[in-house]
Amino acid sequence: MRKIILKLKQFFVKDIRSNENRFLRIAILRQQISIFVSLLKKFDYPASFIINKEGAKILNEGVVLDLNNKFLKLTTEGANEGLPIDIFLRQHHKDLKTIIDVGAFQGEISLYFASKYPNAKIYAIEASPENFKLLKKNIGQQFFSTKNIFPFNTALSSVNGTTMVSIGGGSENTIVDVKDGTKTPCITLDKFIQDNSIDKIDLLKIDIEGAEPMLFESIKKHLEKIQVIYMEITCSRLEYYEKMLNFLSSKRRCFSTTYEQVNDVIKHIENSERATDVFFIN
Repeated sequence: MRKIILKLKQFFVKDIRSNENRFLRIAILRQQISIFVSLLKKFDYPASFIINKEGAKILNEGVVLDLNNKFLKLTTEGANEGLPIDIFLRQHHKDLKTIIDVGAFQGEISLYFASKYPNAKIYAIEASPENFKLLKKNIGQQFFSTKNIFPFNTALSSVNGTTMVSIGGGSENTIVDVKDGTKTPCITLDKFIQDNSIDKIDLLKIDIEGAEPMLFESIKKHLEKIQVIYMEITCSRLEYYEKMLNFLSSKRRCFSTTYEQVNDVIKHIENSERATDVFFIN
């Protein structure tokens, strides 16, 4: 190690790319990679990484995500967010042909299902223009075909037109109570379904940071078409969700993310933290 440091001091006077420094180059890389591997062991992070001179990417469940995304989170579980959803769907023998991913963010879930269900049609909807750029980038850098993903830079809301979406929040960008944001088109789920001639939805995933109740009327109208709803609920705004949750609970079975059936969804959410996810299944 000391010899490497001494050699590093000569970087400014000698060309590290020269042939005589070929052993030094590999020694430096080996040492830096060793540090990186030690960190992964400490984090107990199971995903793989792709590293080249353009930067670093995470490879998880076959999906490549750009590590330079400042909003990327390395969860302690390390699993792609699509995996636990897929496990639930398989347990309930649900075949996936049409998926609507509302609040697609960087595309992690859409990409997971595109890789596992290449014959499924996946609508990836993201309101934030900055997030949408990241979504498009991730769609374009996979090792599998992503032709079955159809990305839309629009917000789903209770009205058709335009709305404001927050900026700089990554996956937490929202159209709720935005004072300083950027303008984006918005459309109802009802109109989106009609415009795209969708007659059945096998999975409707909704994670739009408190705006989920805005989709209630459209969900009511098309509920018979929807097999499974996977939805995030912002606990601090529970009063806005109650009408929708009570309706869905009366029509569907509800399950938690630990795959346990929930009889009182309101009570379940009240006992949760900042946000929680639930399944409603036909």
